[in-house]
Amino acid sequence: MRYSAVVLAIMFMFVVTGCGRTEKAVPKQQKTASEEPVVKIQPPDIEETTVAVPPVAVPPAAVEPEAAGTPGAVKANFHIGDGDNYIGEVVDGQMEGNGTYTWSNGDVYKGQFKAGQKHGKGVMTYADKAVYEGCFENDQPRGNGTYKFADGTVYTGEFKNCLMDGQGSMNFPNGTKYVGGFKNDLMHGQGVFTTPDGNTSSGTFAEGKLVGGEK
Repeated sequence: MRYSAVVLAIMFMFVVTGCGRTEKAVPKQQKTASEEPVVKIQPPDIEETTVAVPPVAVPPAAVEPEAAGTPGAVKANFHIGDGDNYIGEVVDGQMEGNGTYTWSNGDVYKGQFKAGQKHGKGVMTYADKAVYEGCFENDQPRGNGTYKFADGTVYTGEFKNCLMDGQGSMNFPNGTKYVGGFKNDLMHGQGVFTTPDGNTSSGTFAEGKLVGGEK
């Protein structure tokens, strides 16, 4: 049985966009009575908003002689550009190993680096208090991770190419929960909704559009 418009409205009224940016509610779309609802759950728009670490040659004066945890690494503390700062391990003049990078706008990444990029496990905390914790690859979230939106919405699951992609769950502040497939930031595949009062509905989604369901 297809979802009612009321249930769908409850499910998605708390969906927000942005990753370390000003959060915006997804605009309501005009639709006819016969038109299927199209839903795009917009996680952190990571491709646009993930703050890349600029390539930096570490100034010799910034390097401390004490040993670091990563083989071949030394510890460094230096400023970059217009107010950015890095404290952590350096190998051959590049950030590598464990470190903390703080941007002038208040964003902070603490975790692993490789060849000057965020790579491995880490936590990215944005100035608006949104947080991504999980795996990074080549400066981008990839693999398993958790993104906590500033409004309290939480996505936990798989990321690919900076997008929600794979299996995951989305918990909304009103108690509604979606568990199922995602692809390119859209619900895709089988999924199950649970309302705050415990009622569940399952359905099949294709690129964000409900194409079949049953209660």
